[in-house]
Amino acid sequence: LAAAKLAQDKGFHFTSILTLSKAKAWNQVELRFPMAYEPIVRLEASQQKISPALVYGVIRRESAFDPNIVSSAKAQGLMQLIPPTAKQVSRSLGLKRLGRRQVFEPETNIKLGTAYLRTLLGRFEGNHALATASYNAGPHRMPRWAPDYPLEAARWVESIPFNETRNYVKAVLAYMTIYEYKLNGNNESKV
Repeated sequence: LAAAKLAQDKGFHFTSILTLSKAKAWNQVELRFPMAYEPIVRLEASQQKISPALVYGVIRRESAFDPNIVSSAKAQGLMQLIPPTAKQVSRSLGLKRLGRRQVFEPETNIKLGTAYLRTLLGRFEGNHALATASYNAGPHRMPRWAPDYPLEAARWVESIPFNETRNYVKAVLAYMTIYEYKLNGNNESKV
């Protein structure tokens, strides 16, 4: 616990979260769910008119706040954007050409990631479960996975055919709930 606290105090949120996980310190909510990059998250979420808690949920699941992480699929940074997606979103925002390291900068990565989330939420009529599944597995899979009839989100999530995506959606939505509380206390979400 002391090592996790020290890591977080030094800004090493990934190390702190990993240490708490190994220690099975599940009740250390303040350490497990840091509010890193809060001004950037709030600004970009506000500009995209999405919940900052959703942005935090995605960051927490994707990178555990390590801005330099690269996945086996070559996804990069806090919000784990693959280079073609980062480039596409960058163009849609009218940003100049992205340099190799630029996508790792928290400001740029969060700007691109929140804009991409906004696109997915628009495509799926504000449905957080479909948008987060799409963020993880790609939007091309959603037409095959979307229910043909009204179905509550929890039941639909259980029908996702890939364990990785099913667990991803569950985690992001759970983390989103925790961040809603941390951002707003007992007040309603402000989108």
